[in-house]
Amino acid sequence: MKKRTLLRNACVALFFIAVFFGCYKWKSYSQPTQALPSQVFTTILSIQPGDDPANDYTNKDNHDFGLFGVLLPNGWTVDQDEFEFTNNSDSTEATTGWVYFNETQTARLQELDPAPLGYHWWGGKTDDIVNLWGFRTIDFNIPILPTDEEGNFNLKYTVGDLGDPTHPGKREPAYIKTPLMPIEITANASLDKTVIAEASVYPTVTNAFINIDVVKSGVAGKARIVAMSGKTVLSKVLDKTHNTIDLNALAAGNYFVVVKIGDKTKSQKIMIK
Repeated sequence: MKKRTLLRNACVALFFIAVFFGCYKWKSYSQPTQALPSQVFTTILSIQPGDDPANDYTNKDNHDFGLFGVLLPNGWTVDQDEFEFTNNSDSTEATTGWVYFNETQTARLQELDPAPLGYHWWGGKTDDIVNLWGFRTIDFNIPILPTDEEGNFNLKYTVGDLGDPTHPGKREPAYIKTPLMPIEITANASLDKTVIAEASVYPTVTNAFINIDVVKSGVAGKARIVAMSGKTVLSKVLDKTHNTIDLNALAAGNYFVVVKIGDKTKSQKIMIK
């Protein structure tokens, strides 16, 4: 009886694998081969329907929450902990939505595919259910913010869905993943333009607060305090030339201060004693 049960479980597992990797496949993925330290770069991903004939994207009730993940070096994060995607459909007009950082998704990715030493998963979930009726492609533009450390790194991206608990067998979330994608962070990166926010962050070693001085531009900025895990732990609108952020609620350790003014971004590493 035990042997028969194991065999049945193995068959179910194979069925799940077929479902997982048959729902979607990559249309394209593109990441820069070089980027500047502490400056945002953008990775572009596009998925399309998989080859599984069981997929029924003609069903108007075909919808699900979308899941996303990126394997990042410690200290790196998705800029603003959010990004936009576009759902292109043959049945309706193109629609846009947002992916936001999600702790449950981050933990799930770590459990399914443990990050190697020096890396962490950033997991996200769509803000609403994504309509897959007539789904043709879904395009993602992911802004990645590295630290000021130069060197060669490898990133990996994953896209999937939450899964359908009413499905026979109650399948778990499905994912497709890119291979490891190399990128060099260097001050000599060959880029069309450099966009650096004009801001000063000080002191870099503190036990209570930091100051952020910005060049007055008429555009309100935003500062985020990012833990080495990539999670944003504090944020503040920069609506003055001189701004002070109270850090007393944060634990001692290393953090990054990410300043964004308009389309310009700057990152500064700090230490809280």
